[in-house]
Amino acid sequence: MYHWLKEGSKNILGFNITSGIRRRQKEQICKVLEKQIRESGKIRLLLVIEPHRKMDAESLLFDLNFTLKYSDDIERMALIGNKVWEETWMALFGLFSRIRTRYFDRSDIKAAWRWIHS
Repeated sequence: MYHWLKEGSKNILGFNITSGIRRRQKEQICKVLEKQIRESGKIRLLLVIEPHRKMDAESLLFDLNFTLKYSDDIERMALIGNKVWEETWMALFGLFSRIRTRYFDRSDIKAAWRWIHS
């Protein structure tokens, strides 16, 4: 499941992802991304990943794989989580996707918004 975060702006989108996201929900997010890319060109994403029952590296990558389709159009992506291994996986994800990524702990959500806006 996901929720759209209102703190975004014209080329910055934020989503709170809880309990993993399903194919239909990814399709909905993709429509939003496509619309924003058409209107703004390059976009930036801030994703808050809420811990859920099956929270591991595989489920994190599954939750984020929709972004690969738009890797040429995503300028930056911030991931906010609460597990040390998420930081390592985000670094690897950034390497393979060519998206400039950065991990932030839940306590640093304001810093994440500042970084995504800078």
